[in-house]
Amino acid sequence: PEHFSNLSIITNNLPILQYLSNYSFDVISLGGQMRQHSHAFIGPLTNASLENLYADKAFLGTTGLTIERGASTPNVLEAETKRAMTKAAKETIILVDESKIDQASLASFANWDVINYLICDHPLPIEFKEHLEQQNIVTKIAFGEDFSQKFNKETIST
Repeated sequence: PEHFSNLSIITNNLPILQYLSNYSFDVISLGGQMRQHSHAFIGPLTNASLENLYADKAFLGTTGLTIERGASTPNVLEAETKRAMTKAAKETIILVDESKIDQASLASFANWDVINYLICDHPLPIEFKEHLEQQNIVTKIAFGEDFSQKFNKETIST
């Protein structure tokens, strides 16, 4: 964490806020309606806060990821908030685990044209890999500390 001393973090997630309280980052909390399932703040108040903010990178988890619909979530308000996050950020990084690949959720929040990076815990099926290459989306397979250090150096440094 010391090599990120000038890092500002914007989050709508209560567990992440609690975790970051142990460090000296500049942390901005987005308020709004708390979704009980994820303890994330979502909805119009959260989205209004995002209209006045800019981020270099948005790291967004997804419940579903398909070639046809991109990234999706089961909650409509959460999808609206995640869309607002992609608009506030220069780059969008989607975080997905293998179980979410080729699964669609109720509400899409990021089509392929707004996604810059995709991080998954396992290699992607060939059709996804080809699709992402066509879209010029950088993919990373995340496992082990070696990945974490390499990814931080490549994408976090600005």
